[in-house]
Amino acid sequence: MEYVDKLLALREFKALHINTGYKKKIIIDLETRTKKMVCPKCNRYTSSIDHRYGQTVRDNSISGKEAHLRISKKVFHCNWCDYSFVEKLESVSPKHTYTKRYEQTIFEHCLESTVMNVSKAENLPYDCVRGIYTRIADICIEHLMTFRSEIEILGIDEISIRKGHKNFQAVISNIGGGYVVDMLPDRKKSTVVKYLENLPKTAKNRMVFVSMDMWEGYFNATREALPNTTIVIDRFHVMKNLNAAITSYRREIQRNLPKEHRDKYKGYRWVLVKNEENMEKEDIAKLEKMMEDCPELKQLYDLKVQFQDIFNHTRKAERADMKLKVWEKKVAKLNDPYMDGFLRLLNNWREWILNYFVSNKVTNAFVEGMNNKIKVIKRVGYGYRNKMNFRRKVLVECGYNNLRKAKKLIFLR
Repeated sequence: MEYVDKLLALREFKALHINTGYKKKIIIDLETRTKKMVCPKCNRYTSSIDHRYGQTVRDNSISGKEAHLRISKKVFHCNWCDYSFVEKLESVSPKHTYTKRYEQTIFEHCLESTVMNVSKAENLPYDCVRGIYTRIADICIEHLMTFRSEIEILGIDEISIRKGHKNFQAVISNIGGGYVVDMLPDRKKSTVVKYLENLPKTAKNRMVFVSMDMWEGYFNATREALPNTTIVIDRFHVMKNLNAAITSYRREIQRNLPKEHRDKYKGYRWVLVKNEENMEKEDIAKLEKMMEDCPELKQLYDLKVQFQDIFNHTRKAERADMKLKVWEKKVAKLNDPYMDGFLRLLNNWREWILNYFVSNKVTNAFVEGMNNKIKVIKRVGYGYRNKMNFRRKVLVECGYNNLRKAKKLIFLR
């Protein structure tokens, strides 16, 4: 039976017999190698065995078959205090019917698929798989929370739970560390304030920058709960607002044209707001044609590129502010209500937009990337009605899994 011992790689057991006659499972009879144990009552060693009893547990599959281990466990009797007790196993938790490593395998499968799919694939009850995943996930999340004190750059954004229902949950990230820290039940100012105020004192003292979009709830909550941090408005959200204004202006131009001239403006929507480095050959050809045929759209596109260049090629906030003032004068000459609206937004948030240059160009790009991953999680799970289950899934896959290997729990590395 030595080959079976090597196959199992569980040192505390000795294989007695293996039954491979079943079509879908293998049964292995084992006994423990323990010869003496410490009595939990008097803390003295005893080697006296009162009796044995069997326990069957599920282990990792072998050659595509379910592996069931029938363990002969010893019940020791302490002659010093007349107390009997069952030996403890390293590879099986008390009162569990699965080995620890099999539970870990189930947990890892749940990260790649849904609980229902894992339940079917492993021929296990749904509640058992759910219980294993929940228990290990909660341990991972508890471990994740211990790293809140290392946050220097905090990111705040939201994810939509149900499209079209204005149902949002705020996502809190450690941008410098590259992982999601927490997921709040909603994005209300009161909820965000409560969370930020309850952060460890060491985290508040260490935190320098908070990156966010122009949602006033996040802004006011941060100013109230973290008054010593520097708020940075994410440049990509600013750019998103500019693109929206450009699109509205293009539509207005197109609407005011005679019907016979409108056709030449068709197909330029995405070319106008797309970055040149992301364009295909067809897009570049369309862009060149647009610049030749439509001088108004060429002017809009040039203004967009100039605005991007300020953020891409400027290092100091003072210099960026000067360039923005020059750019704003050009935009004001258009006398367009949509572009004027963007100028008002720019001026209202100017101080915190310019903090982008003060912060060595901190953005919410990582947070947006995590939001895309969260959307995939939601889609794979066919949506989540229970917010706590959704939070658990996100914090494990976008939080704990993104920790550096040295920071992860030893048994899950």
